[in-house]
Amino acid sequence: MLVLAAGLLVAGWLLGRSTNDPDRLAEQLPLVVTVLILGAVLAVVALVLLTGWLVLRLTSRIQWMPLSLRMAARDSARNRGRSVPAVAAVLAAATLASAALVLSASQQAGMRESHYWGALENQAYLPLVVDPPASADGSRKPAVRVDVPKLSSAVADALGTVESTHVITAPEGLRNCPEGPADPGLPARTDTSNCLLFSLARPQANECPRTPKGRVLDPGDWRCRGSMVSEQPSGRAILVGGGEEIRAALGRSATAEATAVLDAGGMVVTNPVFVSDGRVLLEGKDVRTQEPASSGPGTVPSTVRSDSLAAAVLEPAVPVPYYGVVSPETAERLDLRAAPAGLLVQLSAYPSEAEADAASAAAAAVYGQPGMTFQAEPGVSQVSQWITWSIVAAAALITFSAAGITTGLSMADARKDHAVLAGVGASPRLRKALAGSQGLFTSGVGAVLGTLAGTVPAVLLVLSTDMRTALEVPWLHLSALLVAVPLTAAALAWAFTRSGLPLSRRSLAEGH
Repeated sequence: MLVLAAGLLVAGWLLGRSTNDPDRLAEQLPLVVTVLILGAVLAVVALVLLTGWLVLRLTSRIQWMPLSLRMAARDSARNRGRSVPAVAAVLAAATLASAALVLSASQQAGMRESHYWGALENQAYLPLVVDPPASADGSRKPAVRVDVPKLSSAVADALGTVESTHVITAPEGLRNCPEGPADPGLPARTDTSNCLLFSLARPQANECPRTPKGRVLDPGDWRCRGSMVSEQPSGRAILVGGGEEIRAALGRSATAEATAVLDAGGMVVTNPVFVSDGRVLLEGKDVRTQEPASSGPGTVPSTVRSDSLAAAVLEPAVPVPYYGVVSPETAERLDLRAAPAGLLVQLSAYPSEAEADAASAAAAAVYGQPGMTFQAEPGVSQVSQWITWSIVAAAALITFSAAGITTGLSMADARKDHAVLAGVGASPRLRKALAGSQGLFTSGVGAVLGTLAGTVPAVLLVLSTDMRTALEVPWLHLSALLVAVPLTAAALAWAFTRSGLPLSRRSLAEGH
């Protein structure tokens, strides 16, 4: 059965590695998962059936160990009807726990890679230009500009964790843009309306390779990663400013190259996918009109203007939704009509729900209208760490139960043997040492076999699916499961076992 399980695991892994086509991999995924899970189940059953034989083999090779461990191993070998079920229980718990740990850690690694960053961690973005609600007759009122000092003070008073605030400037946002087909005689931008949205063009050679069904061929490809790879452009995607804006929005200090390019009328770009031959193409798109997309199906807004700029790449601390930064002089030369667009609020810690509600209420009072919520960027969730440790804790409880029951039964069965040992001069502490050794042997053997039986199939499963680029083995948690849990079980058995033999002393007293 163990050989058959190994064959199924290898077959599932080879089947999953048989193609690099994500479409084909998705089609054969159910078969791969079924084969690997069947192999893992058979491996656990085989190890359980082999537990008695393994205990005998271990017992014959422990002459170098301390007396208490030798006695515990020999007791387990003589009483396999008691020791094998306990080892099997620990083995099953460790198998499920180790497999869950590997799969959970790999899933978390994938979530970290695909997490959408709306801003830097613990940073919130508050717009400075808002559209008031429509009137009763359906007419629109002019946009309202928010008083920056008043908004900043209100948020700082509501939260005690505000480290800094910074106003960011961007090209004029969309306003009063009519819906439906564009009027050829009406320009995209007038004194009373704006339908022009700026973005960076991506060179054809830097397009992310995809399958006919739209799946990414290689998630690790540099052309498929970083800022603004798959996000839609927004009114604040192009920043206007200098070193302070780069530090506040990108979380990085401007390099000498970036500063030189800004001063020379170029652009600091957050992602090299938009750069070709050291330049980028800044495009203005009319959102009222559509044209076929250059890559893939669908349509995109029509490009009505484009400007080529020298570029310097400065990747942000995390992939925030900004194309890059141009200087105020460049923005004026290109007629971007830059204006204050939002307030970046950097916090020292992620706000609690009550703090976020208080900040939302303070911001809504400044805006003069409800619905303006304060939402900070949480970053990659840390809740998953508690989930991972809870898996270890659940396996530990099963291990403690199995080891405790086995140790208790062993101590009860061996009372007469312990009395004989005490009669020939053995230390009373030997009984406590034997209890600890019994717990260590039972939980140790089960943990080692279970960790092996759970980790190997889980790693093969990750490598055989589209999660292969996010494989992560949580060595710390597996080490706790493999080492700390058996040692803790041994310590508990030692602590809760009395060194004396009260029944034996009572029997002697009755004999006298």
